[in-house]
Amino acid sequence: NRLMSTYDTASQVSQFNAQSVGETFAVHPDLHRVLRTSQVLSELSGGAFDVTVGALVNLWGFGPEASFPAVPSPLAVKMARKKVGYQALEVNPGNYLIRKRKALYIDLSAIAKGFAVDQLSRLLRAQGYHDFLVEIGGELFASGRAAGNRPWQVGIELPSALGRAIYTNLPLQNMAMATSGDYRNYFEQGGKRYSHTIDPRTGYPIDHSLVSVTVLAESAMLADAWATAIFVLGAGMGLQLANRQQLAVLAIIKTGSGLKTLRSDKLAAYTAT
Repeated sequence: NRLMSTYDTASQVSQFNAQSVGETFAVHPDLHRVLRTSQVLSELSGGAFDVTVGALVNLWGFGPEASFPAVPSPLAVKMARKKVGYQALEVNPGNYLIRKRKALYIDLSAIAKGFAVDQLSRLLRAQGYHDFLVEIGGELFASGRAAGNRPWQVGIELPSALGRAIYTNLPLQNMAMATSGDYRNYFEQGGKRYSHTIDPRTGYPIDHSLVSVTVLAESAMLADAWATAIFVLGAGMGLQLANRQQLAVLAIIKTGSGLKTLRSDKLAAYTAT
């Protein structure tokens, strides 16, 4: 939190957000690692994942400032988009210095929880624990085996705002898992639902048939970020990206007859074994 929370005005990321354009800023190695990983995923996803999306998240009322979410004007969206763009964020690979080439607001909510899960998992293993499950805000890592010497069975929630139920489950062993969806955090205006997931490329909440994305990966940080990137892209382009990157992905889409499950090539092979 002290490094990466936008809800803490004294955190390093909040200090950087308030930093003047063009000035170098020294960050903790952990924050530097998260930002370097973010930049790589931004490139690979064509900007669908972008931690500089913060200005848009705040504009739509999903940021740290207490405000009632509402649809902003097209002009307001246009102005906020000028403050978005991972290409304007410099993360020096040789040291722990970062810099912004234009006004930016970094929001790490799509990767920081996953990183924290990884750090807690490393801590537990360093203390001699091998069989455990760590979860923060839906991102998790399952180490070793559960009771009865069986793989951990982790449920994927039914993507519905009407109630909580398990849609399906996946066996996990020494594996991270993260899910992104639009069925919990949203607002409605004029009879239309607006997701908290903002597409950095358009400035508007996502609006497609994909309602839930679950990613399995070796680290929760990567699972967390990839889940957001694929969710922004939608089922078609998202699964294409998953297959190119050899990601294990389960996607749930809305159809005229109900929900349908799609699996990436790697997940299909994983669940078949």
